[in-house]
Amino acid sequence: MCPTHFVIRHAWAFRDPVKKENAPNYYEVIKRPTNLTAIKKKLTEGTIQTTLEFHREMLLLFTNAMIFNPHYHEVHVMAVDMCNYFEELVHNLEDQELAENPSLQSLVATSILAGLREEEEAEEVGPSLVLL
Repeated sequence: MCPTHFVIRHAWAFRDPVKKENAPNYYEVIKRPTNLTAIKKKLTEGTIQTTLEFHREMLLLFTNAMIFNPHYHEVHVMAVDMCNYFEELVHNLEDQELAENPSLQSLVATSILAGLREEEEAEEVGPSLVLL
């Protein structure tokens, strides 16, 4: 399966903040929540400027999902799949400055947000799961 397919297939689960009604104790367990929309905003605004900063944000996203959801839960499995993909992506981009490299910004943004854009266009959130 194409690595980008993981992003497109799983992005819906990480797109938006977790709603308290879906996971009442989420914000008691997870102290630094994040989501793809927040990461996209940080990329767009330039808050994330290096691959190290990008890597940390993505690891936080996936770690939150793996901590909150048991290992057999679909969202946990999605987080593992996406984390493996992004570990490889970031490893290949190591030590490059996003702010100084527009083509690198484009690659990172395209990779992380491919599924997010597709989901926004489709307006389909997917099955009801406890997210992140």
